[in-house]
Amino acid sequence: MLMISYLSKRIIRNNIFASYHTNVIDHYENPRNVGKLNKKDINVGTGLVGAPACGM
Repeated sequence: MLMISYLSKRIIRNNIFASYHTNVIDHYENPRNVGKLNKKDINVGTGLVGAPACGM
């Protein structure tokens, strides 16, 4: 995470790597939409990330 912060500051200052808006970088470094759901709740499910058939 420290490296990402260093790179994002460099992106903002020098515009070398890409032109990301400061809000995009801020939300990437400080996510606000994270939390936990009660796994015992009947309306909460679990999903798989990636496709086993593709090897991901």
